[in-house]
Amino acid sequence: MISGLTISTANFIPLQYFNHLVVVVVVVVVVVVVVVVVVVVVVIVVVEVLSYSNVVVGVLVVVVFVVDIYGVDVGVVVISLALVAVFVK
Repeated sequence: MISGLTISTANFIPLQYFNHLVVVVVVVVVVVVVVVVVVVVVVIVVVEVLSYSNVVVGVLVVVVFVVDIYGVDVGVVVISLALVAVFVK
């Protein structure tokens, strides 16, 4: 009975609608990730400008920005930790 219910539900949802739903979900996820990355970069730049005029930190901020352009979010985490280490130091 469960398998029959599953099959009828799958037949009830049009395939095109399902494909559109997947596309919408992917787009929303991408937009959210981009917004988060931009916010992180802006926060880092503001903190850097207000706290230090340190050349090393400035270079790190530029590197963060370049890494974000290429979509590598791991770089954000690593370099953010490096910035924190610089500030704490």
